[in-house]
Amino acid sequence: MRRMNGRAEEIYREMQERLRSVRRKANRTFLVRGIVTSVVMFFTILLVVLVLESLFRFGVVERTIMFWVGLVSVIAGIVWTTGRPALRLLGLLANDDNQYTAVTVGNAFPRIRDRLVNLLQLYEERKRSVPYYSVNLIDTSFVELERDIRGLDFSSIAGYSESRRVARGLGVVVGVVLLLFLVSPGVFLGALNRVLHFQQAFATPVPFTLIVEPGDKEVVKGERVDIMVRATGNPPEKVFLSSRPEGQLAYDEVQLTRSGENVFQHSFFGVKSTTRYFVHSGQVRSNDYTLAVHDRPVIKLLRLVLEYPEYSRVGTRQLDDNIGDVAALQGTTIQYRVEASKELSAAMLVFRNGDMVSLNIHSRKATGTTRLVEDGTYTIRLRDRDGTENADPIEY
Repeated sequence: MRRMNGRAEEIYREMQERLRSVRRKANRTFLVRGIVTSVVMFFTILLVVLVLESLFRFGVVERTIMFWVGLVSVIAGIVWTTGRPALRLLGLLANDDNQYTAVTVGNAFPRIRDRLVNLLQLYEERKRSVPYYSVNLIDTSFVELERDIRGLDFSSIAGYSESRRVARGLGVVVGVVLLLFLVSPGVFLGALNRVLHFQQAFATPVPFTLIVEPGDKEVVKGERVDIMVRATGNPPEKVFLSSRPEGQLAYDEVQLTRSGENVFQHSFFGVKSTTRYFVHSGQVRSNDYTLAVHDRPVIKLLRLVLEYPEYSRVGTRQLDDNIGDVAALQGTTIQYRVEASKELSAAMLVFRNGDMVSLNIHSRKATGTTRLVEDGTYTIRLRDRDGTENADPIEY
């Protein structure tokens, strides 16, 4: 068997290395294109899912199906577009053989066409069956082919032009997604939240909301309370208020008075007991609120003791309970004892001439003394621990 000359062997090995380089670059470009394609697929599926959810507000079952179909589609796309080139680069999956790569290169360079793959086939056949082929002819063909391909860059056939085209598509899809979030952030952020929490049920959005003032409030018995309701969104024509005083089973309902484009009002006059209330219009209903009523402090017992001056030799006399009017000699000392309906934080005697005398506080009781020096009138002012004062004190 005659061996091929060394130059032909060298050219053959060089061609093999150049073809391997083509495959390595091709796998890298396929991997890059696969990654870009996967991202395009992800944003496209996200866009479709968000638009569908925004338009139709699916239930739990439909959102669950849509979520898993979208997720499986993205994963399958990633595996399909990036899995094979990645495994080939890692050597875990067989690459195309030299002859397949040579056909690809020959199609890209008309100057060599099928000569490269034919010569590779001749070389392989020559190694297996020498008598049928001319070694000199093969050697000469290798040298001529080497001269023709010397200036050709085989790896140029594995460019990134396709990846750049896919990247432009990615830019368009991402731009559309961002535009939607910028134009209507509430709608699409809400859709994204519902899709991510696909197993959670969401209430249908209402066309408007009712903001109630003052909401919960502590009020003094007999006080007037003004309720103001502001409607946000697409305001309704009518708003109703339902209220139930403590001890009453059924709710009373009244229509609120419209005082502006989005404002409705109602007043509770002389609230006497703790009252629960809410406002509503159509299917829209506010929270329940409470007007917690506190009683004003009142005088349960008033007891006056008069100590007359010594010169009168009258001594001490106690007035009947709850008698606050005093007729006595000048210089008489008056002892006051007041018992209130609530625990007190302050109590005082307020005289017509502007004088005020603070009384000593002991829980619900208040005590103090004054000296009668002139005619006049006075009232007793009480303040409980909530800061509420007695109303319309009696003038003595």
